[in-house]
Amino acid sequence: MDIRNFIMVSFRSKKIQTESSLGEKIEAKRKSQYITLEKAAQVLKISKDYLGYLEIGEYEKLPGEVYAKNFIRAYGAYLGFEPEELMQIYKRERTVHKNIDSSGKFIMKEPAKIISKLHMISLPKILKNSLIFSVVLVCLLYIGFKVEAIITPPELEILYPSVDILTKDKFVTIQGRTLNGTHVIINDQDVLIEEDGKFSQKINLRDGINEIIITAKKDHSKDNTVTRRVVVQ
Repeated sequence: MDIRNFIMVSFRSKKIQTESSLGEKIEAKRKSQYITLEKAAQVLKISKDYLGYLEIGEYEKLPGEVYAKNFIRAYGAYLGFEPEELMQIYKRERTVHKNIDSSGKFIMKEPAKIISKLHMISLPKILKNSLIFSVVLVCLLYIGFKVEAIITPPELEILYPSVDILTKDKFVTIQGRTLNGTHVIINDQDVLIEEDGKFSQKINLRDGINEIIITAKKDHSKDNTVTRRVVVQ
């Protein structure tokens, strides 16, 4: 074989087979059945112009996406296509159309960026939540202090006798100091409290050991109890 013929045979061009477009398939099918656009439009009750736009692929001239799909289904069924055959082609073509701008240039979409969690957090929202949290925390602390102040036993100081004592007397005067508004009881007897919180109560004694129990208490608070022992000889 001549070398030139060999080269020509080796580099013989081959025609690349491409899939027909949606419009080409519809038009070919319609013409093979000798159906005119006018007749198809009359039977389907769809504008001849819309059917024409489908065949030439000018989908943007159709009234809308929903109408376009309904037209394709109705036209395809009328011509004998499988129900989803044309829809699959239409979806592929619409994807290509959406990626092409009005100048005919293909639009390269940037890959989706991974958004940091920090970017998704709104600063005003953080400030608002922080403020609410601070207010709630202050309220809880305030309530806690109030409750603690209510249930905490009142102060009670016994001035006399400051310790257990030994005496020959038949009575002893208990003297003490507490907070104003405190209720003091000595051996089950209520004691009058002065405005400055001081109190004094005479207690009769018997021979031997006398146990004197002094209790200070406010409303809803715990008791503060002090015990003194007085021994009478």
